[in-house]
Amino acid sequence: MLRNVALLCLFASSLVFVHCSDDPAAKTGENTDPDTGTSEDDADVAKEDSSTTEDAGTDAPTTVDQTEVEPNNGAATDAGLQVNALTTPGAIKGAIDPKDDTDIFSVVPKAGEFWQWTLVPGADLAPSLTVFDTKKGNLNPTVTVHAADKGTPLAIDQFVLSAGNFVAAVRDIRNVAPTNAHLGGPTFTYRLEAKLATLAPQTVVIPKTVTGKLSRVAEIATFKLSGIQGQKFEIIVNAARLAVPSKLDSRLSLFNLTTNTNVITNDDAAKTTDSEITGGFPSTGDYLVILENEAQGEQAVGATVPDLSYEIKFTTSK
Repeated sequence: MLRNVALLCLFASSLVFVHCSDDPAAKTGENTDPDTGTSEDDADVAKEDSSTTEDAGTDAPTTVDQTEVEPNNGAATDAGLQVNALTTPGAIKGAIDPKDDTDIFSVVPKAGEFWQWTLVPGADLAPSLTVFDTKKGNLNPTVTVHAADKGTPLAIDQFVLSAGNFVAAVRDIRNVAPTNAHLGGPTFTYRLEAKLATLAPQTVVIPKTVTGKLSRVAEIATFKLSGIQGQKFEIIVNAARLAVPSKLDSRLSLFNLTTNTNVITNDDAAKTTDSEITGGFPSTGDYLVILENEAQGEQAVGATVPDLSYEIKFTTSK
């Protein structure tokens, strides 16, 4: 599975993802304080819609589609990497041509922004889309989705935890190992679009227990809460630990909306794929909790969506 952070390494025209972060928090999500002090019996259990956005398409102005220009497979040259700059918000049309082609686009999102990516393929393309930050030591997760069959559209939700050097990579999933089908050509077309969307997080008043389900493998759920400086918190995800385990492999982040910075991130807590973050609020103000599915790269997009149910327990102590 692609985890947390990535560096774009180039060997001829191949695209290889390698873990390179030197930030321990980005790798492990080490918590600053395990204490909670709030009884689980005090939690208010709620089943609510944790929709991430209001209207995904209303924030982006109408623009003329760009056109992909080869070569843009990421190869290193004296002039720099061969990539196309994608103006965002906006869209670009291209083709996986020639065979085994990978098209790479550079983008410059800002910390605290929420982006929605859509890839609509032509009838011949079985698409794969990866969005990731190539900056060393970054906090941003690698997000990758692929189709189960030709002509299947893809969608990615991306919340930007920190500024970086981002790229979006498009290819045909059948050209990736172990299949290595060597497909491509002028009919393997696609349209890639990036929209800057407005978050609509579910408001949480601690203590509270929330249950929900992601509707897509690369969807995120967001929750807004208020914290007091020095107050300790504990936020625990149960998915693999549910009575009937779900397929959600969670990644959990706490983002400070006042300073526009990430506070803490955790992928896997001890002996589980569920996430847990604990510590103390660094300042008084509003915070955003972001829940993501780390397993999206292994879950093909098709007619059936895997069970991505979850339960999140929010507690605090003095």
